[in-house]
Amino acid sequence: MTVLRRILRMDAHEIYIRALQEFRKRFDVIASVVGRPFGSDRSPGYDLIPSSFFFEPTDTASIVQLLKERLPEQVTATITSANEICEHRFDLLGYKGLSFGDEIDWHFDPVNDIRTPKIAWYRLEKSDVSPGDRKVIWELNRHQHLVTLAKAFLLTQDQKYVSELVDQWKNWQSANRYPLGINWSSSLEVAFRGVSWLWVDMLLRNQGGVPNDWIEQMRAAQLQNIRHISRYLSTYSGPNTHLLGEAVALFLICKCYPDLPGATRLADSSLKVIEEQALKQVRDDGFYFEQSTHYHVYALDFLLHFVLLAERHNIDLQPSTKMVVKKMCDALAKISQSTIAFRIGDDDGGRVFDPRRNENSHLLDPLVVGSMLFSYSGWKSLTDGLTEESIWLLGSHGCDIFSSLPCSELESASVRLSDSGICIMAASCDSRWQLGIDAGPQGIGNSGHGHADALSVQLSNESGAWLVDSGTCSYSDNVQRDRFRETAAHNTVEVDGSSQSVPVHAFAWAQLPQTDVTHWSTNDEWDYFRGQHDGYARLDSPVTHTRRVARIGVTWVILDEVVGAAPGTEVSLRWHFAPGLQLQALGNNRFCANNVRSDTLGIIFATEKGQDIALEKTSISEVYGATTSSRVLRCTTHNGSTQRFLSVLAPDKTNLSVSQVTCEQAVAYDLQDESSTTRLIFGDGKATWTCGDMIGDEEFSLLRLSSNADWNVVAQLDA
Repeated sequence: MTVLRRILRMDAHEIYIRALQEFRKRFDVIASVVGRPFGSDRSPGYDLIPSSFFFEPTDTASIVQLLKERLPEQVTATITSANEICEHRFDLLGYKGLSFGDEIDWHFDPVNDIRTPKIAWYRLEKSDVSPGDRKVIWELNRHQHLVTLAKAFLLTQDQKYVSELVDQWKNWQSANRYPLGINWSSSLEVAFRGVSWLWVDMLLRNQGGVPNDWIEQMRAAQLQNIRHISRYLSTYSGPNTHLLGEAVALFLICKCYPDLPGATRLADSSLKVIEEQALKQVRDDGFYFEQSTHYHVYALDFLLHFVLLAERHNIDLQPSTKMVVKKMCDALAKISQSTIAFRIGDDDGGRVFDPRRNENSHLLDPLVVGSMLFSYSGWKSLTDGLTEESIWLLGSHGCDIFSSLPCSELESASVRLSDSGICIMAASCDSRWQLGIDAGPQGIGNSGHGHADALSVQLSNESGAWLVDSGTCSYSDNVQRDRFRETAAHNTVEVDGSSQSVPVHAFAWAQLPQTDVTHWSTNDEWDYFRGQHDGYARLDSPVTHTRRVARIGVTWVILDEVVGAAPGTEVSLRWHFAPGLQLQALGNNRFCANNVRSDTLGIIFATEKGQDIALEKTSISEVYGATTSSRVLRCTTHNGSTQRFLSVLAPDKTNLSVSQVTCEQAVAYDLQDESSTTRLIFGDGKATWTCGDMIGDEEFSLLRLSSNADWNVVAQLDA
């Protein structure tokens, strides 16, 4: 019945495409049995002369010299990595020094010690043999490490790197006969591999010491790649980065090998898919619709490469396509004003150009390429300067553009991306502090790459992260998968140990919450946010979580309220701290965090009867496959029908005191340090409240005590 319901939801075109692909899968198996050649088994019968790439063969020497002059540490890292690859040691995702055997086993998962069977690729899902973590297998089989070997040869002229590259490529060909095995089971992975071979060819073009017969074999083998990708395009099975990445790969390969059979037709059709998907997959505010920062960067990388190659081939793109790319760069900059990206959703662990740049600190790499492409200086100050990718893509001309752009400090500005629901409260100060709030949808469709993180926050400044998202860790380990994506792994409220939404399998959720931003106001001196979600409406005793956040200068006050809780309901609030921070309890519900630069963050809680606050051990996954020990502050209460937490995040302040003030029909708190007293009154925007001598009905009031003991109104906001 489940299959029937799915079919009934499909339109005629989807049914046709899915049925055609199922037929093709079985036809390919039969054809392989009777000895029909596929792609790499056949020669086109003539020389394939590559067309324009991001650089020409005559540019290679100057780009290598640029890398040595501008990025010597990157050059050293490339050579070091290439030497390890020659010894068959691989750093993949968050795993270091993986071995796939003296003779590489391309179907082996060394993390889980599992070897996948060489059966028809589409049957692997139904195989009795566990596939282990296919991401580990796929990451090796993307062959991005072959690109590293090619670059190492250009940097050193050491022939051993070419010899190793050729040996590995030929070994892969003999071990992965089409259509058998896991390395044909994802069109996106075939796309990555095809693009890697393309880069290898373009890097080694016209280089001495490179076997011409092997180059011809590799170019001919691209025929199988584009055949497979085009026949099994993820039009309906993965209309996200899978479809986008596959279409970009088809475009790149077919434009660079125009003499491949069908190349012109496939280049034109893939261009159309890319431009359509760019509009579909990117929200109007510029953020990617999977509600994942890593997938936003992933998609942006794909589109940047596409636009740059299209321009090299003098293709007139739709104006909306480049506008989408610019909006994506701008959205990434807006959520990264501290120079640390606000990270939500899954961390896939891979990258389009250099898989070694897979840490949080590398998420702003696209802004370097974007600055060059659009000759725009507004993003430059958020970057660490030139990247290897930017030099290969745009050469000395791009470097000149980047150098000519003024590197003025980006002015901090609180901003809301209304479609994705991301709100950034940025403080104008030397340390570039920002607090991000995730108040948008959990994702698209079944929210495969979204997390149960409604109303979660993160805090960072230019020296690093302070309050963090816990990351992803694994797609294949069900326990780890759920642990890192459920509500308890995020800086928000959990009710009775339940997640805001229910995981169905590794890439689907049920009962997704609806999150609403009911108030957003911003000012140079202060910001105010109010949002709520219904993720706990499904409980036997339904409750609503409302979070209000007020920024006052460089201090954030966060009020959480859970309304409707039955007696005994446990409500927990967690603050997850970045690894490496030193935390200590100062007493009286006050805590202090310090980083290696001696920056300080005070964490102060208003005292509520029956609340328990504990500093606990936990772990964070900063990159897929790796975990690091960290700490979490957990606040728990079982009080009454309305359960409330008041937290203050105060950079460079540990002596701040917080006290609740008697207030009818509202909640009020005083924040006091040695120089000032500030009062915050949180109403509901409907009832009239009284607080001492003050009467009002505002949603939010911010007041400051003057030297003559009068309360001066700083801000009053209606509902």
